[in-house]
Amino acid sequence: DDYAPGVKGTDYLRRALFVADIATDFVPGVAGFKKVHKLGKSASSFVDDFTADEERAAEKIFGLRRVSQIDDTKFLHICIDGFMSESAKGQFSDWRTSLETRETFGSIFGFSWPSRNFDESGITCWYEAVENSYIYGNELAKQIINAKTFAPDLKVRLYGHSLGGRVIHNALVALLGSGCKVDQAYLFGGAVSRKDKQRWAGALQSVEDRVFNFYSMNDDVLKKLYHTAELGDDPVGLGEIEYFKTKGVGICEVVNIDVTEIVGGHTEYKSNLVSILEHSSL
Repeated sequence: DDYAPGVKGTDYLRRALFVADIATDFVPGVAGFKKVHKLGKSASSFVDDFTADEERAAEKIFGLRRVSQIDDTKFLHICIDGFMSESAKGQFSDWRTSLETRETFGSIFGFSWPSRNFDESGITCWYEAVENSYIYGNELAKQIINAKTFAPDLKVRLYGHSLGGRVIHNALVALLGSGCKVDQAYLFGGAVSRKDKQRWAGALQSVEDRVFNFYSMNDDVLKKLYHTAELGDDPVGLGEIEYFKTKGVGICEVVNIDVTEIVGGHTEYKSNLVSILEHSSL
């Protein structure tokens, strides 16, 4: 049944392989998993080729991938790009360079998702990417749960630019009630509503420490594209996150930081990432 048409038959295997990969980095005495990982990847590739269809072929490029292993510290940094970054060459290299410059500890992973390509156009393309942000936000939540189940002390930090911030938001909502939390989340020019108080109140329960929201009033992409597509809604990339405070419910601290003086436009966040992250240390 796992390999019936339209079913992603190797999803469970990929998740097991990801957990094994995390284990070799953070849990002593399990280096033998590396061999299992390599054999499993070959098996996964063979099964996918044997049962190939367009949906599964597209799905193969999405998900978590290692970008850099800095040391064995129990920190997992997951970076998510935004709208129309699906086929970007050298994807996640800009994240890696900035995080390594900041002398980040642990491992850096990228999370690729179907955010659409520059060869596609039209408002439909935006709505397809938005829908995918929900689907893959749930998938990211599952990957985080898998990793922390195997390594409970693992500190997970999420970094999202533009629509990648919506993937993070959806992942945090999906984690609610799972008993699993991330350590911190960083949003850069986030293309997700800042006024949906109910959903933000839920999302903030899935973070142990803080959510950093970096926004710039120079962001014309959010002012024009987002406002038009989302019927006048205000994104977190243009202002402070609003949320309900419910008595007796623990939520993390929200740190809203105006980086208008540093960021001159929507595409300037990652090129100024080191300077921007310095503000999170204040």
